Amino acid sequence: MSGHEIEWNPVLTKPPAAVTSKGTSGPLLLGDGRSTLAAPYAKRILLTHYPLDIKNIKGSRFDLILSGHSHGGQVRLPIIGALIVPFGVNGYQLGIYQTPAGPLHVSAGLGTFFLPVRFLCRPEITLIEL
Repeated sequence: MSGHEIEWNPVLTKPPAAVTSKGTSGPLLLGDGRSTLAAPYAKRILLTHYPLDIKNIKGSRFDLILSGHSHGGQVRLPIIGALIVPFGVNGYQLGIYQTPAGPLHVSAGLGTFFLPVRFLCRPEITLIEL
């Protein structure tokens, strides 16, 4: 296992709530998405800091992909959206997107980047029930 990759198998063990997840803190270290759990009902979840990492996933599908990094754009205007987003975001600024690798949820999170300012982009903690 590389220094950037994190794998939990399983996170939850009470049937039918088994979860297989893979995580990465860098854009080049994505796992193959294959479950190492014996449970056929296990959910496959990818945790990645950069939303654009999903472009590197080839031939794997996840039940859920969780990402952040964008801070939701931090300063948003009606109709226009985010004024500035950091690298690694592209069009995945905030919310849920359907991708070939699976549904991607991009959270605005709690923090900020560059300036400690938010406008029309509330900080959030997302609760996801499987």
